[in-house]
Amino acid sequence: LFVSSGTKTAERDAALVDLESFLVRRMVCRLTPKNYNRLAIDLLKALSDGSGSPRDRLRAVLLASDAETLRWPTDEEFTTTLLNDRLYRTLTRKRLRMFLRALEQQLRTGKTEDLQLPPRLTIEHLMPRQRKKHWPLPDDAAADAEDRRDHAVHTLGNLTLLTRKLNPSVSNGPWEKKISQIPRHSLLRLNKEIEAHDCGTWDEATIHARGKALAALACKTWPRPVTQAMGPAASRGPVFRAQPELP
Repeated sequence: LFVSSGTKTAERDAALVDLESFLVRRMVCRLTPKNYNRLAIDLLKALSDGSGSPRDRLRAVLLASDAETLRWPTDEEFTTTLLNDRLYRTLTRKRLRMFLRALEQQLRTGKTEDLQLPPRLTIEHLMPRQRKKHWPLPDDAAADAEDRRDHAVHTLGNLTLLTRKLNPSVSNGPWEKKISQIPRHSLLRLNKEIEAHDCGTWDEATIHARGKALAALACKTWPRPVTQAMGPAASRGPVFRAQPELP
């Protein structure tokens, strides 16, 4: 319909940004896709209507409902989920890898070297899943400290991407090894700030702080207008198209 209606490329891309944001935010917030068939029909009807730009018509549909089955999560809900959910557990590896790759792309600027992302990047826990050997809690730690640390391990702030060759060499290793190997071998912007942390400082507070920064980046990557009244001047993020998974 975008093509047949003669929609300009910029207008089409802006509409796709809205649609992608709607779908990605709902995916992260674990909202059901069961009514997407109805949504597709509503979008087709809206795009067939001649009033207003296609982007404005599509946006109006996406913002029309507060129902659990069709709502577009706000920045507050999106951020809360990103900071508190154990994304490594709640998202499939393929979806989580797509999400992290999109953040990496968003971090790049016109001043960044134009490097193609390797197709086989893998997800790495900075504080390892088998963390008790290398990150033991002090003997006088609070009773719920183990649960809080186990929870933090799988949250956004503790996750990154590495090549398949680098991942096994540092996985489940001590922070001293990771802090030296990851910055030395990884060219990803997602890993750039890791080298700023001293040995032994990667804890729940650090993970939460990194998670807040990445959640803010996610809101920018997949923006949502505050109200329907916002027009074409509203912020637009890049459309992320995941590369196909290789066997």
